[in-house]
Amino acid sequence: GLSDEWQSDNQTAFDMVNYIYPPYRSFGVGAEIAKHFIEWGKSKGAKIIQCGTATGVNTDHAIKLYSSLGFKEIGVFMELNV
Repeated sequence: GLSDEWQSDNQTAFDMVNYIYPPYRSFGVGAEIAKHFIEWGKSKGAKIIQCGTATGVNTDHAIKLYSSLGFKEIGVFMELNV
């Protein structure tokens, strides 16, 4: 999706979830999807691209993947089950 940043006039592109079906992992599919997402965000005028890692599925791998594409860890996602 796209949204306006609350603290500036910049657009941010964000993902809802990027899930790769297990048999297709380790073939570079996630990296290709992320690269296309980055290009899509740029084409829409986004100045910030955000990819989440809060699904709990291969979180460490997702962080390594996004880090390899230039993403930086910003903050921590907090959750409370009630």
